[in-house]
Amino acid sequence: MTDALLPLNAAVLVGNGLSIAFNSELNLASITKEMISRMENASEDGDKVVHAMNEIARRAVSEGEVTDEDFEKLVGAFDSQVLTLDELGKLADLVASEDTELQKSIQEVAAFSQKVRDMGISYVLEVIMERSRGDWTLHDEMHHLVQAIIRQFNGTVYIGNLNYDTLLLSALKAIDAPMSDMAHGFARFPITVKDEEDPEDEGVSYTVTRLRTALDFPTGPQYRVRLLHLHGSLTYWRSTVNSLHFKTPVEVLRNHAMWAGLREGDPKWRPAVVLANQRDKAHHVGRYPFKLAYEAFQEGLRDSQRWLIIGYSFRDACVNDILRNEFMRRKVKPKVLVSTYGDYPTAEEVELAFGWGAEDEDSSSWLAINREGAKGLQETWDWAVFSS
Repeated sequence: MTDALLPLNAAVLVGNGLSIAFNSELNLASITKEMISRMENASEDGDKVVHAMNEIARRAVSEGEVTDEDFEKLVGAFDSQVLTLDELGKLADLVASEDTELQKSIQEVAAFSQKVRDMGISYVLEVIMERSRGDWTLHDEMHHLVQAIIRQFNGTVYIGNLNYDTLLLSALKAIDAPMSDMAHGFARFPITVKDEEDPEDEGVSYTVTRLRTALDFPTGPQYRVRLLHLHGSLTYWRSTVNSLHFKTPVEVLRNHAMWAGLREGDPKWRPAVVLANQRDKAHHVGRYPFKLAYEAFQEGLRDSQRWLIIGYSFRDACVNDILRNEFMRRKVKPKVLVSTYGDYPTAEEVELAFGWGAEDEDSSSWLAINREGAKGLQETWDWAVFSS
């Protein structure tokens, strides 16, 4: 254990590899296959929105074996609709007020694009939600890893989570971690969820929590773990009326047809997630609430002596930027442990992401790569050296 008199902070970056280690069904290629199957079997035969959704999927994913890369191609194709909608909105503002026919046409195209996006994204998140249930044995193993991280680093632990699923959140809650997240603990309000458009159905009331609008995380030992969903979460939603962002309890997602509601048109809420390709991602993470989460994690990198990176491919340019910027800024480099499974990413790819070039000295002074996977990481020699 570290000396309690000398708090040791840690920045932990978590990618899809962590989820896969404890739930193989969250493999991106498997998720992509299931998404495509559900979209092809959509019941609204002949519906123009369904046809457009499937045409986008057909063009985004090449024929043959589906790969992890196809997930980003597919979700990026749907999310690019957001940028199209923005441009259409700007165009509508430029149209002369008396040209009502053209304004109406632009509004109709924008509404159609939004429906296509809602439907496509609903299938993405629906599959992830249904698979966000770990094997009980593996659940325990994940709890052991998360608990080891929190116990070993007795300062502030900043966790930047790139996954949308709820596995890490569930693990932190299961071990009663002293945590806070992007939800503001005191800004709560009720919402009513209805599964059917029945005027006599009063729905079910839940209390949700507004997302933070500033870096005002609580301090103290009871809040020393900060969970930061850099690209949003299944539990993060926004109102379509006033753009209010909030975190909903997991049971709302488990007990109600939230994803089906997105496919019915004119939803009251939409998920607050970044589902984009690399070209468009920078546009989204520059906006609230993702910009705030990035700033909080960058603060964590700046304040931490240890950087732990689990299951991350080092292919996300926006994430690599903050890693490299903070790493290059420091004279005394942090000790970095990368946990992956197999031969990728290579040592050269990791070094390049941090801005460490061939002209620099050997990286072993600050970098260790464990290729045995996240399961049991806390029992390895690499972990013992890193956490000391």
